[in-house]
Amino acid sequence: MKRYQLILLPLGLLLIWDFTAQIAVEMLWFQELGYLSVFLLRIKTQLGLGTIALLLSGTFFWSNFALASRNLTPKDIPKHSELKLRWLLPIVIALGLVTHPKRDLIITNWLQSLRSESIELRFQKLLIMNCGANY
Repeated sequence: MKRYQLILLPLGLLLIWDFTAQIAVEMLWFQELGYLSVFLLRIKTQLGLGTIALLLSGTFFWSNFALASRNLTPKDIPKHSELKLRWLLPIVIALGLVTHPKRDLIITNWLQSLRSESIELRFQKLLIMNCGANY
């Protein structure tokens, strides 16, 4: 097994476990309130809209890829990639922060954590304040 597979497999299993647990808890909560039918309708609607979006974007991608492949000759393919993707991740993160609804809170917390002492030191001070000098 390759190194990236050793990392991605547990990460994928963790995400599946988290998603399943979240759906199960929400289902139990809606059932307890007597609104299970509303929850199931919401899930069906989200799945339907997601499927429509997936099909539309997949069709768009496939048609563009087919069109580009049909008109591409071997001499058109560059030997080395001319596109440098070094700045792609910072740009995506920056755009995500700009468009995120809670961006002010995220940026404020991040800047505060950069300026302040480490989390461990803050936790130790909190323990000393709450538990007394016995820590």
